[in-house]
Amino acid sequence: MQKLETQFDITKKILSLNPKEFSLTPTEKFVLVQLSHYFGDKKRTGHFSCYPRQARLASETGYARATVLNALKKCEELGFISSNFRVSSSGDPTSKLYHWKGIPKQPDEDKESQMTIEVAETMASSTHTINDVSSITHTTRIVESSDISLMLAEEESPF
Repeated sequence: MQKLETQFDITKKILSLNPKEFSLTPTEKFVLVQLSHYFGDKKRTGHFSCYPRQARLASETGYARATVLNALKKCEELGFISSNFRVSSSGDPTSKLYHWKGIPKQPDEDKESQMTIEVAETMASSTHTINDVSSITHTTRIVESSDISLMLAEEESPF
């Protein structure tokens, strides 16, 4: 039987990830860690969610509410979390519900393979350019000062 993930496992995963691999700032990572403290799975389905007030996250992290909102938005864009508004029975929004989606596939993996192709193309282009330059240097002649006087007398350009 597979052990279900806990809120503590999620926090540990977030703490151990390298923020640079996901283009996360330390601020964004800290907000995500703080949010993870609230994740719960009441139905034990493996789906973690929470709805802390953004003002509370701001107070606990020491950041301005706008900074917390921007960090949560970035974490959502990167695929760590998703969110939707909870609504009352009258249809009015009451709070924002956050869902843990997991550690996303590292965005740099696709970029790395693209960069490898671009480097290979650049190297091939550079090799071609080097071959062109070497053929130019083979056709260039070295002119000594004594030859310049002779060429000028014959009205031939030394260059």
